[in-house]
Amino acid sequence: MRRLGALGSAALLVLAIAPTGAFACGAEGCPYMKDALGSHTRRATFMLRYEVSPQDMLWNGSSQADRDELIQETFASGGMHEELELYTHTAAWILDGRAQVNDRLELTASLPYIQREHHHMLVHAPFYNPAFEDQWIYEGLGDAVALGHYRAWGAAEGGSLTLRGGVKLPTGVRHVPDEEKLNLGMHSMLDPPVRPGTGSTDWLLGAEVARPLPLRNALPLSASVMFRWNGVGTEDYRVGNEIQAGLGSGYAPMPWLTLIAQANYVANAEDTPGDPAEPSHPGGRALYLTPGATARITNMFSMYALYQSRVWGYTDDANVVGKGHLVIGTSFTPGP
Repeated sequence: MRRLGALGSAALLVLAIAPTGAFACGAEGCPYMKDALGSHTRRATFMLRYEVSPQDMLWNGSSQADRDELIQETFASGGMHEELELYTHTAAWILDGRAQVNDRLELTASLPYIQREHHHMLVHAPFYNPAFEDQWIYEGLGDAVALGHYRAWGAAEGGSLTLRGGVKLPTGVRHVPDEEKLNLGMHSMLDPPVRPGTGSTDWLLGAEVARPLPLRNALPLSASVMFRWNGVGTEDYRVGNEIQAGLGSGYAPMPWLTLIAQANYVANAEDTPGDPAEPSHPGGRALYLTPGATARITNMFSMYALYQSRVWGYTDDANVVGKGHLVIGTSFTPGP
């Protein structure tokens, strides 16, 4: 059991990594359970991960949408000059630090660096024209997150209840070069939630329940939930509140290898812009299946990878979403 504990009991740690207003991975975030991916904290653990999320699929309601049909519908409904999201590609380098204060209390902190390309168009006419489309390519420091994890009941290697609470701080870049453009004489702005930092202070509260499985070399089965209440940020824009939930476990076929399987759910409310006339991102829900693996290279160093596949989704209005997210990372735990 101690070796399995070193590879991690599955848990949900939500990191504020900025895109759509919430996470570095993309408009719907990367709602995976991160504790199963690296060495569990003995005293301190440092993790560096790379997350990439191409959002290149237009979605409306419960199905994929056609660009030209969305343009025609928007124009016919009186939406001349309205903004239509077309593409967002997000890559993030994220540094995580973890410290075990005592047997029950653990502290974590994360800081992302965001690289992003974003495209949207203004619906000037009932058809697509490349001249209607604006593009931004930019990068910068994202918003930091600090979390406390308190095991209220149980043992680290058995059944347990862990409570979590923390804050996302407005450390990220709020403005980028050429964020405001003119498109055929009309105002075209890079929306605040798509910038590296949202400019808001957000609060996080959640819990995780873990139960051992009656299988040799199996990780505990864990169910997690995290709520996020977002404050008012740049230009009085408020990203919609969010809930993330996960169910996951793992199996170690070899002493140095653990296979991971998770189901992850994320739901966010509609954003509220400071100016009601400005565009905002719609609410939505998505379900992901997330297979992955972690390999212990040495007693202090491990590597992990996972792919998160979007198997179901619903948006309250037209938006651009991603088919999946790729995560690759390393974990370093000093000491014996």
